[in-house]
Amino acid sequence: MSSSVPRGWLECTVDKLATKVGSGVTPKGGSSVYQKSGVKLIRSQNVHFSGLSLDDVAYISPEIHESMSGSKVLEGDVLLNITGASIGRCTYVPDGFGEANVNQHVCIIRPKRDILSRYLAQWLSSDFGQHSISIFQAGGNREGLNFQQIRGIPVSLPPLPEQQKIAAILSTVDDVIEKTRAQIDKLKDLKTGMMQELLTKGIGHTEFKDSPVGRIPVGWDVKPLTEISTFRRGSFPQPYGLPEWYSDSGYPFVQVYDIASNGRLKPSTKVRITDAAASKSVFVARGSVAVSIQGSIGRVAITQYDAYFDRTILIFTKLNSNIDKEYFALMIGEIFRVKKDSADGGVIKTITKETLKDFLLKLPPIEEQKEISQALGEVDSNIRLKSEKAARLVEVKKALMQDLLTGKVRVNIDNKESAVA
Repeated sequence: MSSSVPRGWLECTVDKLATKVGSGVTPKGGSSVYQKSGVKLIRSQNVHFSGLSLDDVAYISPEIHESMSGSKVLEGDVLLNITGASIGRCTYVPDGFGEANVNQHVCIIRPKRDILSRYLAQWLSSDFGQHSISIFQAGGNREGLNFQQIRGIPVSLPPLPEQQKIAAILSTVDDVIEKTRAQIDKLKDLKTGMMQELLTKGIGHTEFKDSPVGRIPVGWDVKPLTEISTFRRGSFPQPYGLPEWYSDSGYPFVQVYDIASNGRLKPSTKVRITDAAASKSVFVARGSVAVSIQGSIGRVAITQYDAYFDRTILIFTKLNSNIDKEYFALMIGEIFRVKKDSADGGVIKTITKETLKDFLLKLPPIEEQKEISQALGEVDSNIRLKSEKAARLVEVKKALMQDLLTGKVRVNIDNKESAVA
């Protein structure tokens, strides 16, 4: 944050801007007192930068709500997550939200009249606010934020009309981001439905037969994974973490983290490795199919660049000539999904080579494999384009925040459509 602010702005801290900084408690009895309806109990999973998500909101009775009167939520309150993996996530309570309360993981910041709640929420979610929170975490308080720290977060405060315009501009970008993400979610749902249809019924079939994996179209086959492919695990020298294994100018090294959700690797790997590490790892050429078998199991990618691979990933080094690579990657992902759904608690800790021998794949004729992968690939392309758009919008918002929240670019409060330098 700049050491100075524009004329007419104030440099202050949250405690000077709020009439309340405090959190709630877990209701006596915990989750056993939750109801199907009643007063909303806001927990950390409900608080997002984009707003309050009520998909899995808990409800408490009006009586419990009254017993927790100190943490009642009001319209215009700013809510900030103060513990756990989502620490620092924040938003404001919109008009018409209705009665609500918070638990101990969410802090209520109640702004005074001279600060707009939407502006304060945008400030706290910006790099400036998040940097302050990171400093508190780096200072050793990794359990969470305390109220003294929250009160001490610095804020640059323009006059109220300028706050309103800045918040409106940033909220407009937020709305576009959320609409784009909603489109992505719909496309993902569409793909899931198409996969269920295409990978069980195929294209244009009217006759079906029994198989070891259920009913499949006549003309399809079922083969063990070991009959149609060869595979091996990646590798890495032990122990992990030694400085001699890593170099910023070294070779790409793929770990589970580096497998994206779009069926490809992320554009660049989190770490790169030296010649010494590469000699003890496994080289994988671009265009190979890989799947994670430890940690976040079942992430599948067709690699788009040469790289070395970790032992937590299985690489398919060869596929039979009657197998379409894109279809094969889809089937591997689907098999892992089914395995996870049928596992105890929906969790698989690891997949061994012995387990893989039991995997059975549905095999249409190769031309139908290509038709199926092409149909799903078109949806994937749309998802990829929308995701890229969302990522660009996030960067646009970051740039706007940097300019607007420092006063580097001043808004024209007399003209709602313009911002002037």
